[in-house]
Amino acid sequence: MEVVAAPAPAEVAPEAAIFEEESALIVPVRFDARTAWLVTAGVLALLGAAALGLALLRALSASSAAPPKAAARIAATASPTPEQQAPAPAAPPPARLALAPSVTLPQATAEPPAATSNSAIPWDDLPQITAKSCEALAIIGSGPKGLLAGQAVTSAQRAIVRGDTAAAHAAFCTASQLGVTNDTVLFGLARVLFMQSDLSAALEAVDQLIERAPTNKQAFEWRGDILIRMGKFDEAQKAWLKAAGATRPSKLLIDNLIRSNDADVKTALRAGDLSRADRMLRRSIALTSGDPEHCRRLVAILTKNGNAAAAERWRAYLSARGG
Repeated sequence: MEVVAAPAPAEVAPEAAIFEEESALIVPVRFDARTAWLVTAGVLALLGAAALGLALLRALSASSAAPPKAAARIAATASPTPEQQAPAPAAPPPARLALAPSVTLPQATAEPPAATSNSAIPWDDLPQITAKSCEALAIIGSGPKGLLAGQAVTSAQRAIVRGDTAAAHAAFCTASQLGVTNDTVLFGLARVLFMQSDLSAALEAVDQLIERAPTNKQAFEWRGDILIRMGKFDEAQKAWLKAAGATRPSKLLIDNLIRSNDADVKTALRAGDLSRADRMLRRSIALTSGDPEHCRRLVAILTKNGNAAAAERWRAYLSARGG
């Protein structure tokens, strides 16, 4: 009688052994062997190891009666399909920020609409010009220079009251050419040049005044008014803060400045001084990043002052921001 040796237990491929251990971690619940392998294949597919899960399913289908270890061996040695051979592109790791222990990330916020930024406000609504030089405008008469300069300054101030900026400019230039370039003359030149929209020359005059009188509050206020017409918000705000005796803005300070400006607008309108009302409204618009109510009031001032094109620019700005 022939004795047939009992078959040796099938070897388990090292990869399959590792796979079996990992599957035990993935599927800790007690199922029968076949069900456990099927669940493991599904979990692998969900975890992104679709190729390995598919190979396991094929192995199970090829030998439904095979014990789990044999199925694992088949799965480990199964030839992948061409689609499986091509590795899926690895997803880039999420960006990580190295933060100091006390630093927390702010919540993401939507970008503010462009119309609410100072850069979108139509500060250039009034066209700029280049006025004639003082050399061309000065009228030098005969007599003592001091007397003539005094008369010129008086004439210039009267012209400003009348609203005749051209005459005021010529008179201040006369005083300047006579060698009397004092604070009054420089401040007068800055004002009339601003009123005539020669902003570069106005800024030069007010800077000369600040160099002579670095604590002159009015000089810094006008410097801010000139700069905001140029669209230079940061420099303008710095000048207004300097005039208020501050170095940095605060909510209380800004609120106080706006209240003061609003009061000045009312005073200017009662006196019929549309130019001053215009300046005060622009200050408040800048400090409130384009508050619609102040913008509408400026539109009314510009319209009343005959600046229809400028008023239309501000209406378009209000329309763009839904105001």
